[in-house]
Parts: sequence; C-alpha cells; structure tokens
Amino acid sequence: MNRLPAIVPVEIADRLPFVTVTVGAERLRLRFDSGAYGTGVGLTPEELSRVQVDYSGASRNMDALGNISVSRKFIVPSVMIGNLKLSHVPGNELVFSANNIPAGNTGHVGMTSLRSFLLVVDFRAKQIEIRRSGDYPRICGTQEANLILDPVGLVSVFYTSYGKIRLLWDTAAQTNVLKPFVLGIEPGGFTVGDPRTLSGSIYESELTETEFRLVDVQIPGVDGILGYDYFADHIVCLDLSAGRVRSAPKAAAGR
Repeated sequence: MNRLPAIVPVEIADRLPFVTVTVGAERLRLRFDSGAYGTGVGLTPEELSRVQVDYSGASRNMDALGNISVSRKFIVPSVMIGNLKLSHVPGNELVFSANNIPAGNTGHVGMTSLRSFLLVVDFRAKQIEIRRSGDYPRICGTQEANLILDPVGLVSVFYTSYGKIRLLWDTAAQTNVLKPFVLGIEPGGFTVGDPRTLSGSIYESELTETEFRLVDVQIPGVDGILGYDYFADHIVCLDLSAGRVRSAPKAAAGR
C-alpha cells in the first residue's frame, strides 16, 4: 500500500513544472499538468517508443488554439511519481501542431489517476504533495472554494469587478490567460499577449489584483486560465476527490 503524503520534487524550467516519473522501467522527465484532466500520462512519440504500454485505440483531440490531431491511446501497467505507485494508468500520445509545440517538448503527467487525492502545489518549495482527500496541511489556509471537475479540466469561479468568470487551473500554462471578451474587448481590438490587471479572487469577499495576458484560447466553457503566474505566488491545494480548493498567498502561508 502507498504511504501518504507522497512528496514529488519539482524542477521549474521556462515557467513550467517538471517531475521525474518512472514509467515501466524508464525514467522520464515530464511536465506536471493540472490542465490535463482527461489523461493519466501523455507521451510524445519519442517517449512512447521507450516504454512498454498496451495500446487501446485512437482519439481525436483539439488543443487550446483549435488544432485537431489524432493520437494513439494506451494503458501503462505501472507509473511511479515520487513514492506513489499508480497502476493501469490511461494515457495518450501527444501529437503537436507546428504552431503549438510546448516548451520543453515533453510529455506530461495528467490528473486522471490522481482524482482521488489532494494535491498541494508549492512552486516555492519546488514540490507537490499528494495527500488523502481532506488532509490539508496548515500551509493551505482555511478558506475553501468549489473546484468544478469539468470535462475540460479543473475549474473555479473567479469573482471579479466584471462579474463572475470561470477559470481553469493549469500548472502547465506559462502565464495567466484571459479571453478578451471578458473585458468587453472585441475581436481585432487587442494584440495577443497584451497584459491586463483584473481584481478578483476565488473567494467572493476578498478581491486582489491579478495580471493576465489576453489570448482568445479555444477552451469551451472557460473564460481564462490560472497558470504559472498564479501558482508562483500562491500555495494551491486541489482536493480533486472532494471538489474543493484552497489557495493562500505565499507571503501569508505558514507551515
């Protein structure tokens, strides 16, 4: 039986978190991607050629820029992340379009096999703790908000001066992203990547300034993404099993 909490060391490179994972007998350096809710592991064709998996078919996928690809699906018999062993992990091949090759060009660890756990994401300490649902450490604080387990990923409502918006928690996004229409900006009225500051929070009673970049991401049902900028400034505790999230500014968090 696995002993929890499991401590997973994280390397931050190019504003992305990477973890070392043992897939079968191979050690792979993969992105830790909380935005990949529908897969356990995603592997590039090169990585996939190094490991033994059981292929289970094919899938049609669309990335955040609207590019469509077809990739192989598979099951990995055994995956070790930190000191946590996961069995029969579902995965998919990562086929990237020419205009959307991710930094590092590696595979990722997704959320499918971690849905029964609490994840404490701490970029400052360069680690992720995998805990039993409800087992919040003190560093998470006490305020809680809903974590919506949406088909597109992990979503929370962000209360802002522009009203309520839905944001995706995505550790593998290099910046916070906001769709321009949230601010009433029409197509053609912005340059991709324009910075904007928005007052808001997942807690209705506590609005703070958060900086976003304007990108018309093609993710249905969400208005933007909380990425590296947010995770770098907060301890984020995602209780996937309970559908709850706690987030504490790092300056205020205490162990």
